[in-house]
Amino acid sequence: MRLEDSGLLGVGKGKDEISFEYILKVDNNWEQFKSLYGKKLRSVVVREVEKMLLCRDPKGGFATYICTSC
Repeated sequence: MRLEDSGLLGVGKGKDEISFEYILKVDNNWEQFKSLYGKKLRSVVVREVEKMLLCRDPKGGFATYICTSC
């Protein structure tokens, strides 16, 4: 995954900063980390990191809000 093509460069940060999400996704780092240390990780850590990785992805679910007074 090229940083420039990832859509993760500078998300919510300065233009040239790398996001935490990018670090976990590039080269499948999170999956590799889980395979090495998964049994030592608390389930809440795995669950929260995986929720973060689904951020901005419709597969992770979403909510729609409608203003009833408009």
